[in-house]
Amino acid sequence: MTVELPDAVRLAPLATAPRRAWAAAVRPHDAALAEHITASIDALRCTLAADGDTAESDALVSRAARLLRANRARWAPVEAGVTFGFARGVPEQVRTDGATWRRAGAALRARWPLLHLDAHGPGRALVGHLAGLRSLALEGAQTLADVEALVDDPAFADLCWLDLSGTGLGLAAIDRIAACETRLRYLGFEHNPEGSPTAWWTDGDRGRAATGGGVTPPPAWGRRAWLELPPFRCAVLTPELFYPYPDL
Repeated sequence: MTVELPDAVRLAPLATAPRRAWAAAVRPHDAALAEHITASIDALRCTLAADGDTAESDALVSRAARLLRANRARWAPVEAGVTFGFARGVPEQVRTDGATWRRAGAALRARWPLLHLDAHGPGRALVGHLAGLRSLALEGAQTLADVEALVDDPAFADLCWLDLSGTGLGLAAIDRIAACETRLRYLGFEHNPEGSPTAWWTDGDRGRAATGGGVTPPPAWGRRAWLELPPFRCAVLTPELFYPYPDL
């Protein structure tokens, strides 16, 4: 059985209040789902508010994860070739290939508040199908032509999080991205042949440390938010932290 979302949740993907209201409504019939929604929302709220102490958010994340593992078969959508990830209690993230997203993406987004896409295959396959997304991770080898095609898509400007790590791209790809105005707050570019100008956090025996790819950003790129360190330790792994939810 797949959970059917109320319109208030489906049509307002950034809003949290409708999800809390839905949790209250389903609690008499599905206490586990209600608790999962609430714990997921509170985990994100605590993470955003945390000042180095993540104990409360870690506990909430663990609780939400346990509930999801026990009930995924009941709650998760089913679509061939698509894996769904949950955030704030509902499916928000998908992992699939470009051809499947082109075929099924619009129908899936009509049913679920999907904001994050992990896509394997050439990025140009996604052109015309980025609308509504706030984060994108490309997997597999990419070319400069793939990046140019994506940047030319008007919906690219609405992305707040972009991961091009391990795609084999050179710095010319960043030249192209830097030449346009976007909402990007994070650009992942590590493990590419020419290094990375962006920084990320790593955790080691001596605590959190800043790591960079050894590339000095050229002046032509200007001041870009995605050249700065992510504001939260877990932000590199959590795309939804990079844009505001209006009512957490």
